[in-house]
Amino acid sequence: MSLDESTKNIPSSDEFKDAFQSIFSNMPEKYLLMLKVHYRMPDRTITPSQLAEAVGYPNHRAASMQYGRLAQLIGQTINFPPPKKWIDILVKPYIHHGDDYGWIMHDQVAQALEYLNLT
Repeated sequence: MSLDESTKNIPSSDEFKDAFQSIFSNMPEKYLLMLKVHYRMPDRTITPSQLAEAVGYPNHRAASMQYGRLAQLIGQTINFPPPKKWIDILVKPYIHHGDDYGWIMHDQVAQALEYLNLT
């Protein structure tokens, strides 16, 4: 998969708003914290290692797994067709340094967070 393929089919900001409103009262606090931390990063860009450190996960794998679970929860809440990787509905991947990678939050996610005053 090329890095650009992940942005083709993602929910709209309205769909994200609906999902957030449906799940926020019952989801782990760290899920909202992950979104807030990611949103507040310059250019809404973060690596899994940075996210793990900021939120308190033991390593980048744990942060990546939990962010993916959040994405799946969002997608299933709005009956969004499953992508190859659920996390792709929240972020666009990019190459950070060499083999390291990071994520850029989709504008639709940011807009929904802003609308709901969750930033």
